[in-house]
Parts: sequence; C-alpha cells; structure tokens
Amino acid sequence: MPRASVDVAIPTDAWMNEVSTALPEVTFRVVSAFLQDGAGIGVLEVAAADPLAVLGRLDDVPEITRLELLWSDERAALVQFETAEPALLQVAHGAGVPVGTPFEVRDGRARWELTTTHDRLGRLREDLDAAGIDFVLEYVRSFDEERSVAVLTDRQREVLLAARELGYYDVPRTASLTDVADSLGVAKATASDTLHRAESHLVDWFAEERLGE
Repeated sequence: MPRASVDVAIPTDAWMNEVSTALPEVTFRVVSAFLQDGAGIGVLEVAAADPLAVLGRLDDVPEITRLELLWSDERAALVQFETAEPALLQVAHGAGVPVGTPFEVRDGRARWELTTTHDRLGRLREDLDAAGIDFVLEYVRSFDEERSVAVLTDRQREVLLAARELGYYDVPRTASLTDVADSLGVAKATASDTLHRAESHLVDWFAEERLGE
C-alpha cells in the first residue's frame, strides 16, 4: 500500500487558482472536503495578514454558492464553503482516491498526501494527464517505509542522513565521526550518541517488522 505526495497545479479556469495566484502570500488550507451531488462542500482555513479582506474576495466568486464564517482572528479565519466547480476533487473522486486533509493551496498549487492502492494511484495519474492538469509526483513510499521513518526523531534522521551523505557508512568508510560532527556543528560525542540511538531504533524496527521478534 503506497503513500504518495503529489504537487498539483489547480486548473487555470478554477476559482481557487484565480484567488490563490492573485494572493500568493496567502495560505489556504482545506481542512475537510467532500462531494455531494456534483458540488463541493468543505471547510477552509485562510491564513493572511487581513483574513477578512480575503473572505470578502471569496464572497465575490460566482462559483462559491455559499460561504459561512466559522471563526476568525487577526491572522486567520475558518469558513465553510460550497462550490459548484470542485474540479480537483472530481478528478480524485473519479479515480477512487481519497485526498488526505488538511492540505494546503498556495499560488495556484495544491499539495496532496494520498494513501491508496498502486492501481488507484496509477488511475489518478492517468486522469490528471487526461484532464490536462500538471502535477509532480514528489514521492511514493510503502507503508513499511513510512513506519521506519517514524521510529526516528527529526534530529536522528538529520544526523543519520548527514553521515550517509558524507560517506560514514561507505565500505570502505570515507568519512569519520569527526567529519560528521563538524558538518553538523556539534560535538563528536553528541554525533556518536545520536547515531547510536538512531541505529538502535532501526535495528529494533527491523527485528520486529522483518524477523517477527
């Protein structure tokens, strides 16, 4: 079962493209969304210097048939909306792929996190191509790979990847522990301890998942 990240260009004739490209400094976050009788219904968070001004612009969009303010402060607002033209959701729905929420829209592009089958992911790619929608498949990972990443902290991943890139795990080794520590600006003992903990977590994960221990 793959997990994928897809960067999707919103069609130029879609209202979300028009609004987000006109306001590239604003972050639109789709908190939830679904289709009902061909219409799109969702909850949208708007993060901006003047969120109510952005909502005023949304209220003038003909394709948005309903807009209800749920909450706001000086930096963000939350609204429920209905739209007659949920172009991207229709493509994903047609491929049978649930779109993970929340997802962000900025400057005409949306970033989707998807969990589905290989067949449905392939169909989504075909449907996006057929609709003339530009997209970039940023990565596809298996569920097991996602779990292996999750066993490490952000710092452990950073140090482990730095060590790998420098050649610390090459055979023969082309970088020393001192090289790794210097590249990260930390003490040698700190780099050693972090690598040891990361390696220990990965060995435990491998034993549990692959060897059934």
